[in-house]
Amino acid sequence: MLKELIENKEKYYWTLNSDGDIKLGNSDLGLKAIVTFTATKKWANMAPLVEETPGKFIGKPETFSKGSENFQQIIDLEKVIKEYLKTEPKINRDKVSRNTLNLLHKYYKKKN
Repeated sequence: MLKELIENKEKYYWTLNSDGDIKLGNSDLGLKAIVTFTATKKWANMAPLVEETPGKFIGKPETFSKGSENFQQIIDLEKVIKEYLKTEPKINRDKVSRNTLNLLHKYYKKKN
C-alpha cells in the first residue's frame, strides 16, 4: 500500500494534523477511513481508524523500526505528501474520498 500511495498520491485524500503528521482519508462517505502516519528518528507508525460498517473497525496500528523497508517508505511518503500539500492541489473531494475508502478497505480486509 505504501508504494501505491507514494506513486499515486493525487488519487487519495491527504491532510496534516496539528502535530504535523500526515493523514490519509476522511469520513465524508459516512464511514471513517483514516490512517495517521507518524515518523520519528527511530520508528514509524500507521494508525488506522477504518470502519468496515458503522461501528465495526478493521485494522490495527503497525509500528516499524528504523532500518526496515516500511519505515523508509513512510519517511519517503511523508516527504512526498508534505511537498504535495504545499502546492494546494485542486481535488475532486468525492472521487479521492471514494478512492481512499476503497484502498483502505481492501488493505485492511486483507490483513484481518
